[in-house]
This record gives sequence, structure tokens and C-alpha cells, in this order.
Amino acid sequence: MTNGLFDATRRLARILGPGLVGVLHTVVPVVHFFTVNALTFAVSALAIGSLRRELPPMPAAADTPRKAGDALRGLGAGFAALRGRTFMQFHLLAFGVTSAAWYLGLILATAIRVRQQQPDNVGSYALVIMAYGVGNLVSNLVVAGAKFANWDRVMALGRLVSGIGYCGMALAADLPQLMAAACIAAMGAPMTQIPFAVLLQTGFALDDVVRVYRVRMVSEWGCMFVALLASPLLLDQVGAAGVVLLCSALYLATGALGFLRFAKSPAE
Repeated sequence: MTNGLFDATRRLARILGPGLVGVLHTVVPVVHFFTVNALTFAVSALAIGSLRRELPPMPAAADTPRKAGDALRGLGAGFAALRGRTFMQFHLLAFGVTSAAWYLGLILATAIRVRQQQPDNVGSYALVIMAYGVGNLVSNLVVAGAKFANWDRVMALGRLVSGIGYCGMALAADLPQLMAAACIAAMGAPMTQIPFAVLLQTGFALDDVVRVYRVRMVSEWGCMFVALLASPLLLDQVGAAGVVLLCSALYLATGALGFLRFAKSPAE
């Protein structure tokens, strides 16, 4: 439940943020949305800084990176903690693939597609992201409060749901259809994020949780980096809708592999 509550804050932000864009774009020049965004980072930094007096000091783990070389050793410790954990290894790679698909399909290709279809309507893309946020939040509330016998199946099903949603986004003929498909695509994310957090926190020692999460960050951001490097070529060859359809295929493939490999047996 706690994982779900923390996760719900960013899901809720995906509703409130685009909603704010829909209100402000009529009175604030588009360039100053960067100013508004900068201010939100400043407020967040102040809020986090104010907590330092309330939190007890925690000793750093022995492999906490302090120099450039330490970062590689810390990452190596994460891979060592994953040795023999086939289930977690698969999902860390799957998170990388689907994070690349999420950024490429929703943040980049869908934004380009909406811009091409409605060049004078800044609020249209905000509505798509708001619909995505609604799907995120609804799914989060359901998954966080549920007790599933097999988290493996939930994670695999979540990626299949997202894949179906992205397929609908690629084929959507108008804005309402695109919003509905985005809402469906979003429902799959909490179905993978929350179970993974539970399995990570209950299956590893405290220090290993940090180490494994480093591996996840490298997997996700590394795959996003590669996807964005390839994005100009992909957009040129298949167009924005084709890129979203490709991202749908990546979600469906990782979901299907999850079912075939892990859904019939407990996580290793």
C-alpha cells in the first residue's frame, strides 16, 4: 500500500500538470512554460531540503559511489546481487525496453503526431497526457489495494495492457480516440511498477535494494538514450504513427515473454 501511495503522487501530477497547461496556455506564452517548470523544480528542492532536520542520519553503504571509478564498482555490486535471480534480471531488462518505448512513443512520437494534426492547439497534447494520467491513477489505486497470488502474471499483463493501448494510439483517428487509448496504455504501468517495488523490497537485503535499483536506472536511461538516438531515423522511415506502433510491439513482446517464462511458476 505504501508503494502505491508514493507512486500515486507522480500519477496525480500527470493529471494536474497537463490540466494546468490547459488553463495557462491561453494567458502564458509557450516559452514561459519552461519558466514555470523551473520554478516547480525550485519549490521541490526547497521542500526536500526542509526535511533534512526531520530525518535521522543514515550511514552510507560501503559501495556508495564517491569517485568516478566507484560508480562502476557500485554498479558491479548490483549485478552481483542479481546473480541467479533470473526473474529480476528479465524485468530489469524489460523495464529498459519499455521505458524506451514509453519515451519514444508517448513523449516524442505522440507529441509530433498531435502537433502535425493540430498545429495551432497547444492544449491537445496536454489533454492526451491528462488522459494518460487518469489511467495511471485509476490503475494505481486498484493495484495498490489488491492482494494478488501471482505478481508475475500481473506484471506481464500490465505490459500487454500497455501494448494494446499504444496500438490504439497509433490507429486513433481523432483526439478523443487518442485520449481513450492513452488512458488504456497508462493502466499497465502501475501493474509493473508496484509489484516490482514489492518484490525488490521483500526479496533483497536493504543495501542490495539500492544496488539493484542502480542497475534499473542504468537499464532504463541507457535504453532511452539508444531509442532517442535512433528516433530521427525511425520517424523518417515509418512516421510518428509507425513509431507508436513499434513501441506497442515492444510492450506486447515483453509482456508475452513474461507470461511464457514466469507466469506458471513463482519468481526465482
